[in-house]
Amino acid sequence: MAAAAARRAVPQEDMLERLHTMLHAEVAAAVAPIVSQERQWTESQLINRISRYLYNAAKHEDLLSLPWAEACTKYVELAMGSYGGACQDKTWFYDLDLGKIFGRAAWELLTASKHPQRLTFNEVTEMVGNEYELWLGETLHYQAMWVAVEKVFSEHKVRDKVFTSLKKFYTPALDFALNDSRPLDDLERLQVFLRKWMEDSLGRAWSAVGGPGILTQKSAAELFYALVAPFGEKGPFSCLPDILTKEIGRPPPRWDFIARHAASLFQRWESPQIGGATKKRRKAAGTSPAHDAVASSFAGSPPPQLAQRVGDDDDVLDEGAEGHPSCTSQEDCLGKPTDRLMQHVLHGRACDIYCFSCWRSFLQQSSGLEGIEIDAA
Repeated sequence: MAAAAARRAVPQEDMLERLHTMLHAEVAAAVAPIVSQERQWTESQLINRISRYLYNAAKHEDLLSLPWAEACTKYVELAMGSYGGACQDKTWFYDLDLGKIFGRAAWELLTASKHPQRLTFNEVTEMVGNEYELWLGETLHYQAMWVAVEKVFSEHKVRDKVFTSLKKFYTPALDFALNDSRPLDDLERLQVFLRKWMEDSLGRAWSAVGGPGILTQKSAAELFYALVAPFGEKGPFSCLPDILTKEIGRPPPRWDFIARHAASLFQRWESPQIGGATKKRRKAAGTSPAHDAVASSFAGSPPPQLAQRVGDDDDVLDEGAEGHPSCTSQEDCLGKPTDRLMQHVLHGRACDIYCFSCWRSFLQQSSGLEGIEIDAA
């Protein structure tokens, strides 16, 4: 398709009218293969609902004032926030491919942009398609984490705390492993990641849920066994980073490295000489026994060279997880000070305010939540 450059922006009303017509037709064709899986809504209701999620996202006037790439990214965030929140629990959610429709919707949106640029249809749809796939993958990843947590813990408050901790420290742990400058192979780097993720997330969860008797060595090991294969051993999905496992494959069921590291952590936390799981106490405690046992292979025999190369990293990393000062989650906040804010609406009444990162997390757990975006104070 020809470039859209140097053309005058069309009125927002005209853009929305065209978008509405396009969405209804495109969504109707897209849902045809999966409509038999829907048990609650009629085909017409399904089409109208999905179309409305994508249409309403385009009505945010600030999208028209942003440069095209930012506008596209924010459009996907808004549309996926509504669509994913309402439909992610549906059996057809991951079978329905809306990537091309998101791309076409963004293209229509940009016709009313106040920033006309030399763009092609393919540029826009490729960029938006990638954003859509990233969101879809992230949604599946968080859903899998929640499934793993549900398998191990029964109390809802405990589930929330553990899930929040897992999410909060996943990316810092991955960055820590990927930025390790030592010449590690994939298995060794995976172990570095898993040690860091286990120590930081379980340490925070231990403090948040009240310590002994709730989060135990056994439940911690069972949790990470479940994270390795959240949908069962026959399912291909894993919460472990694909970048670390695509060459070596997923670890086997009940990988003994997990049990050994869980034992080391709880030995340290429960020892009266060493103390609890806080960062201050970890510093006072010195080297953990876990560091001597980091190098266990899938077969259970640790490569000797790994034990020599892996050094100390006792302190919990909080970088990249500083939180939003206005978020009700406070110390458990998953976001950053630059995140947008959402206000929970319950029965028409304005309630607590959360950053967008925490709000997305809540939608993974309860798709019926309602909220509105607000300006930061």
